[in-house]
Amino acid sequence: MPIIRSLFAFAILLCAAGTSQSQEPNAARAANIQKAIEAVFAETPFSNRGSVEGDVNGDGQNDVIAIVHLSQPNAASEFRLLVLAGGADESFTPLSVSGDFCSANKFYDITTSPVQKSLEVKMVGSADATHAESFTLKFRYSAKLNDFELVGWENLSNNYDEQAVFRESFNYLTKVVTVSRRLGKNYIKRHTSANGTERITNFSRRSAKYKEVKVPFNAPKSAMLQGFDCFQNAVDSPIYITEDFQIHKK
Repeated sequence: MPIIRSLFAFAILLCAAGTSQSQEPNAARAANIQKAIEAVFAETPFSNRGSVEGDVNGDGQNDVIAIVHLSQPNAASEFRLLVLAGGADESFTPLSVSGDFCSANKFYDITTSPVQKSLEVKMVGSADATHAESFTLKFRYSAKLNDFELVGWENLSNNYDEQAVFRESFNYLTKVVTVSRRLGKNYIKRHTSANGTERITNFSRRSAKYKEVKVPFNAPKSAMLQGFDCFQNAVDSPIYITEDFQIHKK
């Protein structure tokens, strides 16, 4: 199977300090990006699931961060998080490539921060008018290691109808996980008639609820982007807040 060679498939969304702005790259720059990615994955068929530009290693040049989907015959589908270091001459050099990265059933959202020399990748698993679920990984560049260290991991579940939010936020620097649950005062119920017409009824609770707990967790000594594997580097919170706002140890 030939390599997917579409320069337009690698059109870049420029990102600065976490804010995305869509802009078509010039042909030479796009060709250099395509060439650099092809060099990383050799003859493996691949496609782009999303990419951004931003200075994430602090050298003043825009780098490229891309989610690449590998689709080899008779092999399981895999994703890679790839960082290409940009040069002053419009060239790009592979800086870091993950192992089997996390998949997103809906879409990926990548943001960068040149101030923090960091990048965040949000994997949205579900999203519609009633709810959304996602988890986010945050990496920060280390000049000493010339790679990106995992510094944060967050799981988020949001039920819009119930105004209910559950969050687990892992800080790998402090080795503390913050677990919280919120229930808003107002909520709605949806009713669908036999002919498919939806009716929404508004309700109000006596009060809103919120509970937050911070506890230490067993974080790995280091998790670098080079060779990073979502499943091997996953961690569990030692506590959980149930829907009735009771705290349970796992």
